[in-house]
Amino acid sequence: MPKRSEANITSRAAETSEPGLLWDREVPGFGLRVTPGGARTWVFKYRAMDGRQHWHRIGTFPALAVDEARKLARRLRTEVDAGKDPSKDREADREAARAARAAAVEKLAESYAKALPGRPSLRGSGAISAEHAAAEAAAVRNAIARMKLAERPVAEITAADVLGLLHLEAARPATARLLFGAFGRFMEWCRDAGHLTINPCDAIPRAKRPKPPAARRRVVALPDLARLWIAADVLPAPLGELARLLIALPVRRGEGARLAWEDIDLRAGVWTLPGTITKNGDPHRIALHPLARTILRQRHRAMGKPTSGLAFPSPRADKEVAAWTGMKAEMGGAARFRAWTWHDFRRSFASIMAERRVAEPVADAVLNHRQSGTRGGVLGVYQHAQRWPEQKDALEKWGRALAEAIKAAEQKQSGATGRRAAAATTPGTPSAPSPGKAKRSPSGPKSRGDHHPSRRTRSAPGGATTGHG
Repeated sequence: MPKRSEANITSRAAETSEPGLLWDREVPGFGLRVTPGGARTWVFKYRAMDGRQHWHRIGTFPALAVDEARKLARRLRTEVDAGKDPSKDREADREAARAARAAAVEKLAESYAKALPGRPSLRGSGAISAEHAAAEAAAVRNAIARMKLAERPVAEITAADVLGLLHLEAARPATARLLFGAFGRFMEWCRDAGHLTINPCDAIPRAKRPKPPAARRRVVALPDLARLWIAADVLPAPLGELARLLIALPVRRGEGARLAWEDIDLRAGVWTLPGTITKNGDPHRIALHPLARTILRQRHRAMGKPTSGLAFPSPRADKEVAAWTGMKAEMGGAARFRAWTWHDFRRSFASIMAERRVAEPVADAVLNHRQSGTRGGVLGVYQHAQRWPEQKDALEKWGRALAEAIKAAEQKQSGATGRRAAAATTPGTPSAPSPGKAKRSPSGPKSRGDHHPSRRTRSAPGGATTGHG
């Protein structure tokens, strides 16, 4: 039975009390609940202003001593007498804590990562790719880890936190730019969702923000393109053919990797790129000059003349090629020319063809640039002609220029090979390599692709390709 003490509850009474309720005389409503299992809990019973009776748990004995429990009960008694409701206040505090945990940076970053794949692309139409979404989410997590903000409520993040990140990455400007941009977009998403009112990245003065990269100006000259063309022979099929196609046609590497047979008309010599694979979302046509057409015809025959599917699937899986870094490293090493990127091929086409009197709007049309992006005023708004005949002429010129450069490079390489062979048969000159030195092929280092079953003998490039092409 519940019982009331005739005196204040003592530690001895709390230890020895039988199951039931033991009430304190000094503080009304303060007591100790003892269960049949022996658990001892300090409680405070009160009636709120609405007339309802409430039980408020204070703590457990002996973890909370008698004097401390009585002190807390006295404070609660004062609040009740002042018209407050301790249970309601505690629930409000719990709700605030739950909201704070839900609004912690780490939790919101997880929600952001789930929402990213469906977000509109910042460039062009459509949604961002799965690869872009994964990279963006990883950059956000990296920024959060660098700033040590995982458990912080997002509303408490300040510009000082972001400046700290920029100071940490001061020696790596490219990384600072990547993390600042990704974190800023994450904060913008948090603001749109109502988790904060001000994006702290917006408060960073422009002078202290990471500087944008310098404009890309590198142009790969025709002789160097020819060297890379020949060096593509070190790549296994179909990577070598794909690399050559990207030199032959000024398309983006992702567009080349997604080339499907249903989009190619080899007889008419036209590749129609659907808007789903182009950067700006606009469908696009590319005229196939003889060099590009030969690559595709040979590839088509090697695959058994399919009518659909990827033309250049990854050798290890029937998926899009993604090993761009490794391909570039192997080609650059074989050509002894590493100062290039895949995107340089597009810039090289535009720059070299400009020197050969191809009009800038025509080059832009070949590159599938939005005309309004390079034309101003009324012309940019109203002029959308694709100038298809001029595009075909420009690509024919490009194909001839490449074929001539490749032929010259092969002749130069053959001449060097002949001179080495003559030197090897000169009297007094050893005809075999020295002991311990490996014999090298005159066409460059041997690669794991040399014995690929789909490789073919190299032929002259006057409309034909070499190696894989």
